[in-house]
Order: sequence, then structure tokens, then C-alpha cells
Amino acid sequence: MSKMSFLDNVFLRVYGEERMGRRIAYSMAAIVCGVLLCCCTEDDEWMGGGSDVNASGAGTAGTVDVSSTTASEVLGFTVRFDTADRATYATSGETAPTDVADVHYEDFIENYVSTATVTITYDGSSASAAGAVDGVDVDIDGADVTVTSTASGVTYVLTGSSSDGSFRMAKSSDNKKFGLTLNSLTLTKAGAPAVNIQPSKRCYLNIIGVNVLSDSGTYVASDEDRKACVFTEGKLLVTGTGSLTVSSQTKHAMASDDYVWIHDGADLTLTSEAKDGLHANDSIVVSGGYLRVTAADDALASDADIVISGGLMHLASTGDAAKGVNAGGDVVISGGKTVVMTTGDAVFDSSEADYSSAAGIKADGNITVTGGVVQAQSTGSGGKGLNADGTITVAGGTVEVATTGKRVGIGNTTSSPKGIKCDGDLTISGGVVAVKLSGTGDGTEGIESKGEIYVTGGSTASHSYDDAINSAGNLYLRGGYLYAQSLNNDAIDANKNLYIDGGNIVAIGAGAPENAIDAAEGYSIYVNGGNVFGVGGSVAQTAGSSAQASIAFTASVSGKTLGLFDADGNGLVAFTLPSTSCSACYMTADGMTAGSTYSVKTGVSVSGGTTWCGINVGGSVSGGSQLTSSTAAASVGSGMGGGMGGGNQPGGHGRGW
Repeated sequence: MSKMSFLDNVFLRVYGEERMGRRIAYSMAAIVCGVLLCCCTEDDEWMGGGSDVNASGAGTAGTVDVSSTTASEVLGFTVRFDTADRATYATSGETAPTDVADVHYEDFIENYVSTATVTITYDGSSASAAGAVDGVDVDIDGADVTVTSTASGVTYVLTGSSSDGSFRMAKSSDNKKFGLTLNSLTLTKAGAPAVNIQPSKRCYLNIIGVNVLSDSGTYVASDEDRKACVFTEGKLLVTGTGSLTVSSQTKHAMASDDYVWIHDGADLTLTSEAKDGLHANDSIVVSGGYLRVTAADDALASDADIVISGGLMHLASTGDAAKGVNAGGDVVISGGKTVVMTTGDAVFDSSEADYSSAAGIKADGNITVTGGVVQAQSTGSGGKGLNADGTITVAGGTVEVATTGKRVGIGNTTSSPKGIKCDGDLTISGGVVAVKLSGTGDGTEGIESKGEIYVTGGSTASHSYDDAINSAGNLYLRGGYLYAQSLNNDAIDANKNLYIDGGNIVAIGAGAPENAIDAAEGYSIYVNGGNVFGVGGSVAQTAGSSAQASIAFTASVSGKTLGLFDADGNGLVAFTLPSTSCSACYMTADGMTAGSTYSVKTGVSVSGGTTWCGINVGGSVSGGSQLTSSTAAASVGSGMGGGMGGGNQPGGHGRGW
């Protein structure tokens, strides 16, 4: 089965027909800072571990509960391995298909019919077998057991303990799928896998009781492919009611030359001191269970796709340039909770003449999140949270990313920390996205696309040293809630045109000449709708063809609550600002018209409506004292934006108002 057909059929099973259509489309082709700092000075305290956010991941595309959410709550999240999450996420309630025509019917142990059992008992330096079956030959040498079988429907039960024992299934001319039950088994093998499955057939791995498997030392040379302490040439389907701990000194902990499916009930702890925790030549599917991985290289690595629809995963990668989740194809997440921590630094690849960096989630294809919870933290130099060579789409769920590393390299050959980064287009249409970076240096950006960015729903927040949000192409803001703050550059920066057609936006740039919102020189900022407050060192000019009018003014707004009123005294929208020495302000609200007079008052009272990270929409705004009064115009501000910070060239600055 091809990589694509495998993933598409998984989508049909775990996501349904509607999202399957969305999958095909993809293949073809959230939040102010923890303690809200001054936008013109650097301070890393906001990275401190505030209270955990309730990140259920529920919610549909385009909708998210942002009622009375404060900035410290949204960006005060802590990325951590919390075992209490097991009760919520480890069991997904997946149901095995009952139709034998279902392409994944045979991938569920519930549909495997066992007609015979062979029990192998390990006892120190020896082993014994019970249960003779026609077509099954069991060869025992000390505590090393080799099974050669042409029989179907056989389940092999391994139990007991040996400090120098192994189980090997030999390849024959007529192997059949089989069951492998580990029942309170402890095996250690020097120089070879503890469990070595050579037939390219389905292996139903059922875990009962407490099981511990390990290897030691360098593997002895062999004509067989032996990549892991637990290795199979065929499909590996894991379930059970017990626990399995696997550790390897020199190989992957667990690996398959086909695909791996982690089902409900699986409780795995995988450790590799040299390579990956879980490795597959084809896809990895996680639909339930509890998976804890610590690896010197990637925690989860697939040469194809990685699909997560349920379960709890705690993934730690410690090596330089190592990834928590690394897919040669796409990464698709629709449920469960995935927590990833990487600590390795970026390393220079002389063959590519470029740096390779650690990342929480890396896809050579696309990353799609439609549900569940994703938390990623990278502490090494140049580290990334989410990184895709293709597109990134967030349509639901919760994505929380923190990086603490700094830029590495010199000149044009560098690796900078990024919260969320892709080479293709980036779309946020729902869910919660929260990104915080504490590293410094040009290119240290919260959310970056080398293509175009579309924000159409959900709630999104980004705080960084360089641009908080940066697109190499056009940037479209059309809905949802958005907070962006940069300590040293523009808050929202398009390297082509910036289109604001809707949404509720707070943007805080750094001091002059940086802007709250910016477009590249030769391009424009088009304002056609939405509620926006921006403050920075300057105000970049909006296009005269904008359908919605705006005002720009200079005032001290540090720590104040501002209300925007029309000529009849009706409160349109309110903003509560953090402490900031920046004073170049920009405002627009839905329905503002050119030529009309609007007032800004400070110290206003706000009740009702939706308050999120400094912006209140739909509430009652009253009182306050007059700060300024302006006649709105389609074009406000002055000068052309620089639009160059991080997206194409580091260190660019706009010329402001």
C-alpha cells in the first residue's frame, strides 16, 4: 500500500468523509505575554512558568471561546510532561471496524482470530516452550529462542525473565500474520535485539502485565536487518492492558520496516541512547495509549506520514538537530495530547551548506492540526516549535509553542529560533495558537511563512524578539482574535501586501522606526474591516483605497484602557494596553468611515462583550477622559514600510509616521 493511500484510508476511519476531502485538498496543493512587557525594551520574564492553560483542544474551525481571557493566562502556559493528563487523553475510545472490506480491518487485534497458542517461558539462562502446533518449529539455545512458522492464527506468549535471552521469528517461504503477547516478560540481550521479527507480516503485539526489554552494546554483524531492540520487518500493531518499557544503547528502541499503529491500551516507555525512540519506514499512527519516549535522536520518526488522532504522548529528544516528531511526509493531528521537548542545538551541515535545527514537530510535507492539544518546547540554539517544508494549517485544537534558544551562525548562514515556521502557506482558521520566544537576534520570529499567511478565525498570539508574525508573501487578516508583540521589530509584517479584512487585532511593535503593522516597500496596507489597535515607534501608511477608515495619533498609552467613540458618543471598541514607552498609535473599528470624527478616551469603563488580551468587542464602553479627537481617513500614517525583518532579509526597518 502506498504512503498516500495509507494516510487517506486512516483519514476515512478516524476523521470521516468531510475531513477526508480536506485531507485531499491539503495533499494537493491564542495570547499577549505573561506579564506584558514594555515593547521597546527586552525582558525575558514573560517566559516564566505561569499557571497551565486549560487546553482541551475542543472547538470547531473558526470558533473558539475567548471570553474574558487575560494575556497572562494565554501565554502563561508551561510545556511539561503531566502524568495527570493520562486520565483524559490516553484512552480515545476507538472502535475496531466490523466490515471485512475495510482497508484497516486487519490492523485491529479485535479482528485477529487466534486458533493456537505457543507459550515460551524464560528462566534465567534457559527457556522452554509449551503448546505444539503443526507448522511451528521452536529452536532453543540457552535463552535464545527462534521460531520458524508457516502456520496461521498462532499467538506466541512470552513470559518469565532472562538477563541473556531473546525471541526471534525467522523468515520462511510461507509466513502468516501472528499474535505476540508479552505477559510479565523481562529480557535483556547483548549485541542483538531482544525481540526480532523477520517476516514481513502483521504482528499483533499485545501487552499484559509489566514488561521490560533491553539490549546492550554494539550489535553483532548479521545478514538480517536489525534496527532496534524491538524490531519487525512487517506491520506492528500495538495494544494491551499492561506496560512495556524498551531501551536500546546503540539502536532504535522500537522500529518497523513497515508501519506502526499504537492503539488504545498501549502503555509504552521507549528510550534510545543513540537513535530514535520509535522509527517506521512507513507511517506511524497513534490513535490511543500512553507513549513516553526519550531519544538521543528523534522521538518519533517516520519516512512517510505521522497521524495522531488520540492518546497521550510525552516526547523528549536530546540530540543536536533532533526532532520530537519527524515525518518524511505529512503530520496530521486531530486529537489526543502531544507534548514535545527538544534540547539540542542547531548544527551546520557541510553537505547542504546550511544549518539543521532541532524542532518539536518537523514535516517534510505539511502539518495540519484540526483538534487535540499540541505543546512544543525547544531550548537549543536555532530551535523550532513547528516546522514544515510544505504548508501549516491550524483549524482547531490547541497549539502552544515556546522556544528559549538564540540565533546561531554568521552572515547569511544562520539558524534562528522560530515558534511556527513553514516554507509554504500558513493558515489559521480556528482553535488556539500561542507562541512565545525568549531568544534574541534577527530572525527570532514567532510565526513565519515563506509563502503567504491567512488568519481567518480562532485566537492567535505571538510574542518574540524579531517580528511576531511575518510572511514572505501577502498577509491576510480576515477573522478571529490576534495578538502580536515584537520587542525589537514590527509586530505584524508582510513582505508584500497586508490585507486587514476583519478580526480583532492588537499589535505592539518596537520603538522607532518599527511599526505595529507593516507592508514591504512598494506594497500597501489595505484596511477593509476589523477592529485594530496598534502601537509602536511609528505608523506605517495605509492605502488610500482602503474600504474602512482609520485614525493615527501620538499619545502616552502605557498601561491605559482606551475607548474609541464615534461622533455621537457611542463606544465602538476598547483596548487595555500593557506598559510601553511607544506612543505612535493606530486605530480602526468595523464600520468607520472617512471624514467622520472619532474620539479616543482614556480610563474608560467596559462591561459585557468579549474581552481577550487587551481588546473588548461588543461590550458597553463609557466614561473616561478625552485623549484625542481625529477625522478618520482611508490613508493614515506616513512612509512606506520596510517589510524586511526576518521574512526575506534580517534587520529591515520601516520608515514610519
